[in-house]
Formats: sequence, C-alpha cells, structure tokens
Amino acid sequence: MKKLHFAALLSAFSILAPLPAAAQMMPDMPKVMAPPAPEVAPAPPAEARPDAPKAMTVAEAVSADFAKYDKDGSGALSKVEFSAWIGEAKAKVDGKAPDPKALGEAFIKADVDKSKTVTADELTTYLS
Repeated sequence: MKKLHFAALLSAFSILAPLPAAAQMMPDMPKVMAPPAPEVAPAPPAEARPDAPKAMTVAEAVSADFAKYDKDGSGALSKVEFSAWIGEAKAKVDGKAPDPKALGEAFIKADVDKSKTVTADELTTYLS
C-alpha cells in the first residue's frame, strides 16, 4: 500500500512539470505569454500640479504672521513677542516647550542691529 501511495505522488508530481520542459516535449504547441503591463506615466511633482498648495517662503510666512505677534504694533518684536512666536512654532514641530535660555540666544542672534528688537527683515534672515 505504501508503494502505491508513493507511486501516486510521483505521478502527481510528473503532471506538475515545469512549463519549459512541457514545451520541449510538445514543440508544435504555441507558446502563450502574458501581455505586457501597460505603461503608466509617473505623476508630476506636486509643484507642477495646478491643484497643489503652494509652499510659503520664509518671507511670506513672516509677512503673514508678523502682526499677530507684534502685540504693541511697533513694527518690531520685543524679546517677549519673539519668544512667543518661536516658542509656538517649536511646539507645533515637536510638541515641546522651548528652553528659555535657547530662546534668549536665538533672540540675540536674530537681533542683528542690536536694537533689542527683531524686525521682519531680521526675522526672515534668521529663519532662512
């Protein structure tokens, strides 16, 4: 009985012969190939699509939000106003409150003319 079972398995495996071997045994049989996959053009980059949102430049972002943080309307940011803006931006990025010492150092770097305030141009340069 075991020999019969083994013979049946061997017979089943011979039916599952690979296609190239079967094709060699039947040379008159037409070879069937899968049709080629249709070519798909890659999607254009986001900036080339008319419906894609335009990324703001640093200057545009500063111009759009400067008045929101210039609470006293002076046309320049005090250290407190600057820290509020940079602090909120940092919190949006990583969810953490900024280190006060780091904010003070950033204010000093941004205040290029050492006027104790940061103008829109100084902020743009600092963020660029």
